[in-house]
Amino acid sequence: MESAILPSVKEMIPQELNNVSRNLLKNQGSISFKDFLESFYKNRYQFVLQHYPALKIYFSQLLFDYESQKKFKKTTFKLESVDFIKVIKEMQKEGEIIQNVKPSAVVYEIIVQFVGSVIKLRFMYGNNPKVSKSIDLELKRIVNNIIKIYGGAKYND
Repeated sequence: MESAILPSVKEMIPQELNNVSRNLLKNQGSISFKDFLESFYKNRYQFVLQHYPALKIYFSQLLFDYESQKKFKKTTFKLESVDFIKVIKEMQKEGEIIQNVKPSAVVYEIIVQFVGSVIKLRFMYGNNPKVSKSIDLELKRIVNNIIKIYGGAKYND
C-alpha cells in the first residue's frame, strides 16, 4: 500500500502547499500571519474531510510503522514548497514573522502542528459529533501556538 501512496504524497504535498498559498494571497492580497494561518488551516481541514477515507488508511499505517514514518518525514520535510516559502519570507520582511528563523522551519512547524491535530481529532476520535465542535477550538489553539513561536513584534508586545 505504501508504495502506491508515497509517490502520490511526494507529488501532492508541495503542489497543495503552493496552490493554497497562492490562492490565499490572490484572494486576500496582503494578509497578516494570523489570518494566513487561520485560512490555511481551515482550507487544509476541508481537504482532510474531503479525502478522509484514504488519509485514514495512510495515517493508520504511518502511526504504527517506523519505516513508514521515516519515509514520510524524509519525503514531506525535504520538499521545498516554493510559493509557501515565498509567503513566509514576505511575512518576515513585513515583520509578521520573526527574522531569525529559516522559512523552512516555519513551514515545518505549521505542518507538524496541523498533522498532529488532525491525527488527534479525526483519526483517534473518528466522526464523533464532538470532534466537529472541537475543530474550531483546535485550529485556534494551533494558530496561537505558531504565533507565540514565530510571530513578529506586533504579536509579542
